Amino acid sequence: MTWVIGASSILGHGLMISDVRISFGDGTEADLLRKSYRVAPYILAGFAGSVDIGLRLIGSLQDFLNVPDLPNNAAWQPDWVAENWSPIAARLFDDSPSMEQSSGSQIIMVGVSPNENMGASGFQRVYVTKFNWPDFIPVHMGKGLSVCHIGSGSNIERYESGVAEFFKFDSSAMLAGMQSGPTGWSQMVGSSIGRIVSESPAPGISPHVFIDACQLGTFWSGTNDQNTYHPDGSKVEFRMPEVASNYRDFIVLCQKLGKASARAVA
Repeated sequence: MTWVIGASSILGHGLMISDVRISFGDGTEADLLRKSYRVAPYILAGFAGSVDIGLRLIGSLQDFLNVPDLPNNAAWQPDWVAENWSPIAARLFDDSPSMEQSSGSQIIMVGVSPNENMGASGFQRVYVTKFNWPDFIPVHMGKGLSVCHIGSGSNIERYESGVAEFFKFDSSAMLAGMQSGPTGWSQMVGSSIGRIVSESPAPGISPHVFIDACQLGTFWSGTNDQNTYHPDGSKVEFRMPEVASNYRDFIVLCQKLGKASARAVA
């Protein structure tokens, strides 16, 4: 149970937003895990489904793109990465325990092309690509302005319609975001998603999100932490809880809660 969003703009910005909630085999839930990561220069990836398989897929993609002595200005062509990593992902899933396979697995990748632009120099094409178990054949979203959801949040109409407003080219939200640059755009979308979830809570979805953005030559990461000030002068702090970024730390947090990490679902 999760919600991960990948998006691109016509200005060469890539965006990924992911919540932190996981569901245990006993049906309980907790906000425990980061689900989106930098995997290579100007490529982001996130996962939904089995936590065990998802984190191993992310690690596999990072290893696939870990080339010694890669120049500082190097960048990967995202569609090449997708096509060549796809069979590796399928084999990893096929070799995984059946109890983990039963939870399924999805990957979403957002990557900035070093070779293609949107018709003007400096405005690079951003690929948003989805992979689904068991074959992990890459599916590329449309060129230009696009958005893709994976996880249980992708099936909630209120969430989809709320996020869609940020990706309509003529919307006030999109125009404001474009004017504020990739960092401002990312923060605006992340804050909006947290508000949408808080106002319309759904099982398996957390209002706490990580926000990752990239463009050629730049990464940015943050959360939707914020302070709310009330007329009486009181302040309410909204802060990201302690979460794991790898399976070892995830096991530790599960043990603190007295939960089994096996069969956990993101």
